[in-house]
Amino acid sequence: NLNTTVVYTSTTNLYFNPATGDFTAGGAITAYSDARIKTDITQISDALNNLLRLQGITYTRTDTGVKGRGFLAQEVQKVYPELVVENSQDKMLSVAYGNLTADIVESIRELSRRVSNIEIVLGMKRGD
Repeated sequence: NLNTTVVYTSTTNLYFNPATGDFTAGGAITAYSDARIKTDITQISDALNNLLRLQGITYTRTDTGVKGRGFLAQEVQKVYPELVVENSQDKMLSVAYGNLTADIVESIRELSRRVSNIEIVLGMKRGD
């Protein structure tokens, strides 16, 4: 019964526990990101302000008792609806956390520009 059986295959180094939903891979988990499968490409704007709208939390899951950290999917959905998926069976929401990386990078870029501008105003050089 796949609902209760831990599935582990040493030949592919994959582990899945259906009871907890834990999935582990011995290598990288990747998603297609090739430009050939993308259209209507635009640079992310206002990334920092959008990220600042999210509230990082710690929590204990009611179904497993496992402690974790992350966001509430309902809150992420307000800022990034394209990163939240609703399960058709039980309407449970999940978040594509890895896709927040682009906004994090753009936020760092914005903060770096701000720091550079402050350094220019103060007459400082990078590395001083």
